[in-house]
Amino acid sequence: MCMFCSSRANAKLPTGGCPGCGTAWPYGEVRALRALQIISGFVFITLGGFCLYFSALVLKDFFPGHKMPWGPFAVLLGVGTIFLVGGLSSFFGKSWLFRVLLIFFGVVLRRRRDPGQV
Repeated sequence: MCMFCSSRANAKLPTGGCPGCGTAWPYGEVRALRALQIISGFVFITLGGFCLYFSALVLKDFFPGHKMPWGPFAVLLGVGTIFLVGGLSSFFGKSWLFRVLLIFFGVVLRRRRDPGQV
């Protein structure tokens, strides 16, 4: 199964990548990647729930005597919504947030490993 093109074949290319789009990672067995999608869905929904809960606390002025500007509320609400929607997409098999994080950290780690190449 490929996380990018949703190809559900267990066969690999001779070079070790997805037969649908040719990416080498993240490509693996269907049951392993489906479990990874479900677990990442739980994690993203939990993080999104905490962010939305704390944004509601900021909105209610739960912390007495402290007036907070609108910036932390907007950031918490935005991040919480992105995590919540990303977690739901992982449950339904799309995993767009997981793919974005894989691309970002894959590029960062690749640059860290090969400092001479850009």
